[in-house]
Amino acid sequence: MTRGRALLAVCALAGCAARTGGAALDPLGAASAMRAALAVGDVDYAERVLSDARARHPRDVGLLVWGAVLNRVQWRDVDAVDDLLSAVELAGEDAELRSELAGRLGLALFRAGRYAEARTWLAQADPEGGGRPLARLCAELPFARAEPAATATELPLLARRPPVMLCRVGDRDAPLVLDTGASWTTLTRGFADVLGLRSDSAPIDARDATGRDVEGRLTVVRSLSVGTLELATVPALIVADERLRLPQDDADGAPSVCGVVGFDVLERFRFTLDPERGSLLLEPRRGLPPTRSVACLRSRSSVLVPVKIEAARHWFVLDTGASRSSLTPAGLARLPGGATRAEPDHSVVRTVGGRSVAVRTVRGLTLDIAAARFAGVELPVVARDAPGATEDDGPPIDGVLGVDLLLRCRATFDGGWLRLESPR
Repeated sequence: MTRGRALLAVCALAGCAARTGGAALDPLGAASAMRAALAVGDVDYAERVLSDARARHPRDVGLLVWGAVLNRVQWRDVDAVDDLLSAVELAGEDAELRSELAGRLGLALFRAGRYAEARTWLAQADPEGGGRPLARLCAELPFARAEPAATATELPLLARRPPVMLCRVGDRDAPLVLDTGASWTTLTRGFADVLGLRSDSAPIDARDATGRDVEGRLTVVRSLSVGTLELATVPALIVADERLRLPQDDADGAPSVCGVVGFDVLERFRFTLDPERGSLLLEPRRGLPPTRSVACLRSRSSVLVPVKIEAARHWFVLDTGASRSSLTPAGLARLPGGATRAEPDHSVVRTVGGRSVAVRTVRGLTLDIAAARFAGVELPVVARDAPGATEDDGPPIDGVLGVDLLLRCRATFDGGWLRLESPR
């Protein structure tokens, strides 16, 4: 193993670490402790370990990368970029290490909408790291992402599950799914052809909220309007039409959806799902008070919401693209009684692109999420594809928080915090 690979391997150590009290940890021990803490969602402890280790080893590249990981998990994108810039400076002439760090830094800058800077670093990244298609996309994007207008807009949601809203893409009206489980705003191949969108990129792999691999090609949408808000020049994925097909398209006579508005767009706003008004409200971000909200984690391109079930904390993906909330097999195993709690059943969970069939259901659960309580909940057990290790690994995914529960209350998300009000 080269020196560069060995240094960066600090960021990928797995292991189980006991609480160390005041004991000092070397960088390898700190990395193991932070990885174990993130595996159970204990970000506060991981932060304490990192702070102590960096005070003792301020020039350790691996610890700087871990700082970027923890900052991204907690929605601090600017701080994540700063940590990675410092890591690149310390890498010196180590070509292999600089290449790996360049890929991480380029991706962090791209996520932050700093496209020209991202292109510079992505072009230096290891081609096997997948940064080159993003670098080519950055060449078609502006220097930096334009901030949305500091106004609010409200638009009606069509009476479908998952919720669909009528947006405008280019000069065309388009029904798009509101999908917090999608990391990219995505269009069908057929609709992209109607718009004349060009996509010269090689296929890239993305993941949807169910954990499935989705092959797509990158493109640039010059104009996307959501309500009265116009978002100029939005990067997007183009995927095969069937990957975005809603299961009820053939049954209810409504027009087939043309794509999804993903979390890459939604996280730029405070957004509120209001079932009484049947609408989505987008406003400038201004934070939520922690007294009636919960802090979510950003991990594996998903938003993880802490859900308390029978006094134990579980982590559910926030997914408005799922018709029903569900448990994963891992989440079932973490319940007292485990698999014995599940009863034979036949349930269908509809998602963007298809449906999943569950043969087991857990009944009579009480879920506490922020200040909201949902009693008598039935959760089907739905398997998810397990993503591989990434630079921002977090806790195991125990389930999915779908629109069946989200639309029983007024749900607001703002800057990593979720508030649910007045469940019906």
